[in-house]
Amino acid sequence: MIKVRGKFITLVASLMVIYKDALKKADRQLFMETGKHWNELEPDGWYDVRHYNNFIRAYVESSASKENAMITFGKQIYPTVKKLDGFPAGLKTPIDYLEFEVETYINAFQGPGIKPRKFIRKEPGYVIIQTKMPEQDCKTLEGVYMGIMKLAGVAKGKIEQTRCLKRGDSFCEFHILWKAM
Repeated sequence: MIKVRGKFITLVASLMVIYKDALKKADRQLFMETGKHWNELEPDGWYDVRHYNNFIRAYVESSASKENAMITFGKQIYPTVKKLDGFPAGLKTPIDYLEFEVETYINAFQGPGIKPRKFIRKEPGYVIIQTKMPEQDCKTLEGVYMGIMKLAGVAKGKIEQTRCLKRGDSFCEFHILWKAM
Protein backbone atom coordinates (compact mmCIF):
# COMPACT_ATOMS: atom_id res chain seq x y z
CA MET A 1 0.00 0.00 0.00
CA ILE A 2 1.26 3.48 -0.87
CA LYS A 3 1.16 6.06 1.92
CA VAL A 4 1.46 9.84 1.94
CA ARG A 5 2.26 12.38 4.64
CA GLY A 6 -0.80 13.96 6.27
CA LYS A 7 0.23 17.52 5.38
CA PHE A 8 -0.47 16.84 1.70
CA ILE A 9 -4.00 15.64 2.38
CA THR A 10 -4.51 18.69 4.59
CA LEU A 11 -3.20 20.96 1.83
CA VAL A 12 -5.69 19.66 -0.73
CA ALA A 13 -8.52 19.91 1.80
CA SER A 14 -7.57 23.50 2.65
CA LEU A 15 -7.89 24.42 -1.04
CA MET A 16 -11.38 22.88 -1.02
CA VAL A 17 -12.93 25.08 1.68
CA ILE A 18 -14.86 26.96 -1.02
CA TYR A 19 -16.35 23.64 -2.16
CA LYS A 20 -18.08 22.84 1.13
CA ASP A 21 -20.14 19.84 -0.03
CA ALA A 22 -17.20 18.13 -1.75
CA LEU A 23 -14.96 18.77 1.25
CA LYS A 24 -17.57 17.40 3.64
CA LYS A 25 -17.98 14.24 1.56
CA ALA A 26 -14.23 13.57 1.25
CA ASP A 27 -13.73 14.36 4.94
CA ARG A 28 -16.53 11.98 5.95
CA GLN A 29 -14.78 9.11 4.15
CA LEU A 30 -11.44 10.01 5.76
CA PHE A 31 -13.03 10.17 9.22
CA MET A 32 -14.80 6.82 8.78
CA GLU A 33 -11.50 5.12 8.01
CA THR A 34 -9.03 7.01 10.23
CA GLY A 35 -11.11 8.55 13.02
CA LYS A 36 -9.64 11.96 12.12
CA HIS A 37 -10.89 14.91 10.12
CA TRP A 38 -8.65 16.53 7.49
CA ASN A 39 -7.59 19.30 9.87
CA GLU A 40 -6.67 16.79 12.60
CA LEU A 41 -4.17 14.73 10.62
CA GLU A 42 -0.59 14.53 11.86
CA PRO A 43 1.41 16.56 9.30
CA ASP A 44 4.21 13.98 9.16
CA GLY A 45 1.98 10.97 9.87
CA TRP A 46 1.48 8.33 7.18
CA TYR A 47 -1.95 7.83 5.60
CA ASP A 48 -3.23 5.64 2.80
CA VAL A 49 -2.78 7.45 -0.50
CA ARG A 50 -6.43 6.63 -1.29
CA HIS A 51 -7.41 9.51 1.01
CA TYR A 52 -5.08 11.90 -0.78
CA ASN A 53 -6.48 10.81 -4.14
CA ASN A 54 -10.05 11.02 -2.85
CA PHE A 55 -9.55 14.66 -1.82
CA ILE A 56 -7.81 15.48 -5.10
CA ARG A 57 -10.59 13.88 -7.12
CA ALA A 58 -13.23 15.86 -5.17
CA TYR A 59 -11.19 19.06 -5.61
CA VAL A 60 -10.87 18.62 -9.38
CA GLU A 61 -14.53 17.65 -9.85
CA SER A 62 -15.65 20.71 -7.86
CA SER A 63 -13.32 23.17 -9.55
CA ALA A 64 -14.41 25.09 -12.63
CA SER A 65 -10.88 24.70 -14.02
CA LYS A 66 -10.95 20.85 -13.72
CA GLU A 67 -7.45 19.51 -14.58
CA ASN A 68 -5.89 22.94 -14.14
CA ALA A 69 -6.90 22.64 -10.49
CA MET A 70 -4.12 20.03 -10.26
CA ILE A 71 -1.60 22.63 -11.40
CA THR A 72 -2.91 25.06 -8.77
CA PHE A 73 -2.55 22.36 -6.12
CA GLY A 74 0.98 21.49 -7.29
CA LYS A 75 2.07 25.13 -7.10
CA GLN A 76 1.10 25.17 -3.41
CA ILE A 77 3.07 22.11 -2.33
CA TYR A 78 6.52 23.64 -1.83
CA PRO A 79 5.32 26.90 -0.28
CA THR A 80 3.52 24.61 2.21
CA VAL A 81 6.66 22.53 2.76
CA LYS A 82 8.59 25.77 3.35
CA LYS A 83 5.98 26.99 5.85
CA LEU A 84 5.73 23.70 7.77
CA ASP A 85 9.26 22.33 7.60
CA GLY A 86 11.44 25.13 6.30
CA PHE A 87 14.01 24.77 3.57
CA PRO A 88 17.63 23.81 4.09
CA ALA A 89 20.17 26.61 3.98
CA GLY A 90 21.89 27.05 0.65
CA LEU A 91 18.97 26.81 -1.77
CA LYS A 92 19.85 29.48 -4.30
CA THR A 93 19.55 28.28 -7.87
CA PRO A 94 16.63 26.57 -9.60
CA ILE A 95 18.76 23.41 -9.73
CA ASP A 96 19.23 23.57 -5.94
CA TYR A 97 15.44 23.74 -5.52
CA LEU A 98 14.84 20.91 -8.00
CA GLU A 99 17.42 18.71 -6.22
CA PHE A 100 15.62 19.47 -2.96
CA GLU A 101 12.31 18.41 -4.55
CA VAL A 102 13.84 15.13 -5.72
CA GLU A 103 15.05 14.44 -2.16
CA THR A 104 11.82 15.44 -0.40
CA TYR A 105 9.53 13.55 -2.81
CA ILE A 106 10.90 10.25 -1.56
CA ASN A 107 10.10 11.39 2.02
CA ALA A 108 6.52 12.40 1.13
CA PHE A 109 5.41 8.99 -0.17
CA GLN A 110 6.28 5.44 0.82
CA GLY A 111 5.36 2.02 -0.43
CA PRO A 112 5.74 -0.27 -3.43
CA GLY A 113 6.34 1.49 -6.71
CA ILE A 114 7.71 4.69 -5.20
CA LYS A 115 10.95 5.36 -7.03
CA PRO A 116 13.29 8.35 -6.77
CA ARG A 117 13.06 10.88 -9.55
CA LYS A 118 16.03 10.79 -11.92
CA PHE A 119 17.93 13.70 -13.46
CA ILE A 120 18.66 12.98 -17.12
CA ARG A 121 20.10 16.42 -17.79
CA LYS A 122 21.09 19.02 -15.23
CA GLU A 123 22.64 22.28 -16.34
CA PRO A 124 21.90 25.95 -15.67
CA GLY A 125 18.75 26.84 -17.57
CA TYR A 126 17.77 23.32 -18.58
CA VAL A 127 16.87 20.22 -16.58
CA ILE A 128 15.25 16.95 -17.61
CA ILE A 129 13.69 14.82 -14.89
CA GLN A 130 12.22 11.35 -15.28
CA THR A 131 9.80 9.89 -12.78
CA LYS A 132 7.50 6.97 -12.22
CA MET A 133 4.80 8.27 -9.94
CA PRO A 134 1.79 6.00 -9.60
CA GLU A 135 0.53 8.10 -6.70
CA GLN A 136 0.58 11.51 -8.37
CA ASP A 137 -1.09 13.12 -11.36
CA CYS A 138 1.22 14.64 -13.98
CA LYS A 139 -0.58 17.99 -13.80
CA THR A 140 0.24 18.14 -10.09
CA LEU A 141 3.92 17.67 -10.86
CA GLU A 142 3.77 20.34 -13.56
CA GLY A 143 2.41 22.69 -10.88
CA VAL A 144 5.11 21.57 -8.43
CA TYR A 145 7.81 22.55 -10.92
CA MET A 146 6.09 25.88 -11.65
CA GLY A 147 5.92 26.61 -7.92
CA ILE A 148 9.57 25.68 -7.45
CA MET A 149 10.62 27.98 -10.28
CA LYS A 150 8.74 30.84 -8.60
CA LEU A 151 10.37 30.09 -5.22
CA ALA A 152 13.75 30.05 -6.97
CA GLY A 153 13.08 33.52 -8.39
CA VAL A 154 12.46 32.46 -11.98
CA ALA A 155 9.89 34.81 -13.50
CA LYS A 156 9.60 33.06 -16.84
CA GLY A 157 10.25 29.38 -17.14
CA LYS A 158 8.80 26.59 -19.22
CA ILE A 159 7.70 23.17 -18.06
CA GLU A 160 7.07 20.63 -20.81
CA GLN A 161 6.08 17.02 -20.31
CA THR A 162 7.39 14.94 -23.19
CA ARG A 163 6.59 11.42 -21.94
CA CYS A 164 3.81 10.08 -19.77
CA LEU A 165 2.89 6.80 -18.09
CA LYS A 166 -0.77 7.48 -18.96
CA ARG A 167 0.13 7.63 -22.66
CA GLY A 168 1.89 4.26 -22.48
CA ASP A 169 5.45 5.44 -21.85
CA SER A 170 7.48 3.60 -19.20
CA PHE A 171 8.01 6.84 -17.24
CA CYS A 172 7.03 10.50 -17.18
CA GLU A 173 9.60 13.02 -18.38
CA PHE A 174 9.63 16.74 -17.74
CA HIS A 175 11.82 19.32 -19.47
CA ILE A 176 12.27 22.41 -17.30
CA LEU A 177 13.74 25.46 -18.99
CA TRP A 178 14.53 28.94 -17.72
CA LYS A 179 16.87 31.76 -18.48
CA ALA A 180 20.12 31.01 -16.65
CA MET A 181 21.99 33.88 -15.05
